[in-house]
Amino acid sequence: MVVEAVDDDGKKKFLLIIGAFAILFALSVNLTGYFNSKKSHELTKIEYRTDVEPITKRFGEMLSIESCFWKAKTIGKANFGPSSYWMKGYILISQENADFLKSKYDFTDVDINFENGMEPDITGKSNFKWSYNKEFSKKIVGAEFVGEFYFDVENNIFYFDLESN
Repeated sequence: MVVEAVDDDGKKKFLLIIGAFAILFALSVNLTGYFNSKKSHELTKIEYRTDVEPITKRFGEMLSIESCFWKAKTIGKANFGPSSYWMKGYILISQENADFLKSKYDFTDVDINFENGMEPDITGKSNFKWSYNKEFSKKIVGAEFVGEFYFDVENNIFYFDLESN
C-alpha cells in the first residue's frame, strides 16, 4: 500500500474547491427560492381570507375598510432564517373614503392581468374600472413592502399585490 503525501498547496486547492461548491449550492438554494416566489404561489389552492383586522393593521390608516378578500403565504422556509411573505387581495372601502382619495390623487386608467386564483368577481362585482396612482401606491405600500395598489374607481375596491421586504 502506497500513501502519498499531500502538500499544503494541494490542501488549499482542495479546500477552495469545496468552498466554491458550498457557495454555489447556497446560491442555487437562494435563487430557487426567489424564482419559486415569483410563480403563481399556487393561488388556486389557497382560500380567500376575509378577516379585516390584519389588513386594517397594515393599511387602515389610509383606508376605511368595509370588507376584504385576500390571500397570503410565507416565502421560503421559516426554519432557514428570516422569511418574507406575499399578500394579494381586494379591499372594499367606504364611499366617503373613496371620494376623498379620488379628490386627492389623480388615478390613471390601467389594464390589469390577474393571476389564476385572484379573480376580482369574488367581491360580488362584475364590471371594473381599474386605475393607478404611483404616489398613492408608494405611500400606502410603505417601506415594509414591495408591490402595487390599484383602485377600481367604479366600485371603490383596491387590489393589492405585495411582498414583504
